Amino acid sequence: MKQNLAPPAAPLLEAVCEEETLESEREPEPVLTISLRYPKLTEERKGARRISRYYQHMAETLKARWKKEFYLAACADCTQTRAISRPFEPWHASLDFSVTLLTPTLLSLTTTATERFQKGRPAVVLRGDTWELPGGMPVALRSLYPDQKKWKNRLLHEILDQGRTRLQRGESLWYEDWETRAVRAFDPEHFYLTDENVVLFYPLCSIAPYLERFVTFSCPRPGVTLDPASGA
Repeated sequence: MKQNLAPPAAPLLEAVCEEETLESEREPEPVLTISLRYPKLTEERKGARRISRYYQHMAETLKARWKKEFYLAACADCTQTRAISRPFEPWHASLDFSVTLLTPTLLSLTTTATERFQKGRPAVVLRGDTWELPGGMPVALRSLYPDQKKWKNRLLHEILDQGRTRLQRGESLWYEDWETRAVRAFDPEHFYLTDENVVLFYPLCSIAPYLERFVTFSCPRPGVTLDPASGA
């Protein structure tokens, strides 16, 4: 009699959170708040540890930058603002993440780093990462299309078609030369996976004004075996 084995379960993932407020060098006044939230896989396998170390290093690198030059700039801004008798609002820096796909064999997520100054719009950087499990190796966009030599052309064709449709429907307001920009700014590292789609995204202001935020395009996920060792 054959024994029915349960399918492998997706690994457990938790959020590591840190909060810190830095005060002015001259007076006990907050000038910078730092908020970190990054992922950690709870498994002890080598691949899980590799992924967790990657995001821990990302958080530590950003935190070190924010506590040095970003903090000094916030202190200088505070001093200048107080000198002209105006209220000062502390700067804010944060790292956050969102899991878009988690299965026994794949982890895909986005991380968002935000730097908010007293004046002007915040600087925001979006990053997408996809990992093969349990090995913990990154999955390249090219590896999703192993049998297609012109995979980039196919994706760009889909991007342009979707963009034209949105503009015709009045759903978006992009730069007049957005098509040229979309081709030039296409980056095979700017993607993440969901249950059904490959989501391609563009950085702020690359093909559309800031108010449009990150422009994304969804393409159906090909039903192929991933080869994480393949390059883009």
